Amino acid sequence: LCEDNRPCYEICDVGERCYNLSCSCGSEGKCGKGELCQLDICMCGRKRGGCRPHEDCINGMCVCKTSSCDQCNNSCKSNEICLDGTCVCTNQCQNAFCPLPCLNGGRCTGFYQCTCRRGWQGLRCERRDINLEN
Repeated sequence: LCEDNRPCYEICDVGERCYNLSCSCGSEGKCGKGELCQLDICMCGRKRGGCRPHEDCINGMCVCKTSSCDQCNNSCKSNEICLDGTCVCTNQCQNAFCPLPCLNGGRCTGFYQCTCRRGWQGLRCERRDINLEN
């Protein structure tokens, strides 16, 4: 219910109060009682980007995904990183092998090492290089 005991037609994010059936930002992004729109749970902050890629929104909280590894607990070896739930070697390992393909025309040149085409960066060449001058 909204502050004036009318039902909310729009679900508010965590920390947002419902006034006249529309949501406005509350303080500190915390769930409160009474004045905040009430559901059984507060929602994950979809207007603030939601949960990180390695998390799921469960009962209104961002929780690490269950997988063979997770980025929250650093469960991979020192020469590995957790990528999409799989521990993969960094360039300290031997052999040219990329278990997850390089993107945007990148080439696998080491054990999980992508050489990106101009304009791309990241482990898999997944991000545009914003520092590239035109």
